[in-house]
Amino acid sequence: MANFGFARLRVVNPYDVAFREARSAVGAAPLLRAAEEFSTLAAAVADCRLVVGTTSVGHRELHHPIRRLEYGGRLILRALPRAPVALLFGCEKFASPTTISATATG
Repeated sequence: MANFGFARLRVVNPYDVAFREARSAVGAAPLLRAAEEFSTLAAAVADCRLVVGTTSVGHRELHHPIRRLEYGGRLILRALPRAPVALLFGCEKFASPTTISATATG
């Protein structure tokens, strides 16, 4: 995530062993060390103007419209100068509360 320009990383109920001992994130050690931990997703994104979720879609019931990456990029660029924008990544298989939120600041 560091090589994508993320300035901050927020995590919600991370699996501590995997999170704290991450080795495959090249150049991301400072970002991981400074990560902010939250107990709820709502608290992690409370100050964000826009929250963009990622999905593999798969075989599940969708509750939000699916948009192409290019569309999301335009939304992010418009929102970012005014407030933080959150990109959500996490385990969808079990609707896990261990969602990771990477927050870009403008």
